[in-house]
Amino acid sequence: MKEPVENKAAEVKETSTKAAAPKATNKAENVTLDDKQIQQWKKQWGKIFKTTVGGEAFIWRKLKRKEYVEIMSNAEVEEAEEEVLGSRIYKRQERITKLVVLFPTDIESRIEENAGLATSISDEVIAKSGFDVSATEEL
Repeated sequence: MKEPVENKAAEVKETSTKAAAPKATNKAENVTLDDKQIQQWKKQWGKIFKTTVGGEAFIWRKLKRKEYVEIMSNAEVEEAEEEVLGSRIYKRQERITKLVVLFPTDIESRIEENAGLATSISDEVIAKSGFDVSATEEL
């Protein structure tokens, strides 16, 4: 489920109560999820979205082109891991998710706890970041 976040602070606050948990790198430690914070993110990032995974809300922003190119060109996969089918894809999904999730701030530990979280969120991010073709027709 994905939807743009517009004045939904109360709804998100009820579904995601672990805001005081340890932070992910490069994120604010004490994020209070309210309308003021949502408006600040919108001003900084443009559209922001809420995706619910396993009954828990995650607030994220779209991926920028420069960020996408960086992630796709630097897979950071060790030689031993490169033999494992798909390990590069999983690393990219994790990097995308860690980069764009604004709330909750402890996204790294959430990814470790929930095996499919990075895949679910990164798929949504890619779709909303301009990689989703909604309609193509032959002329």
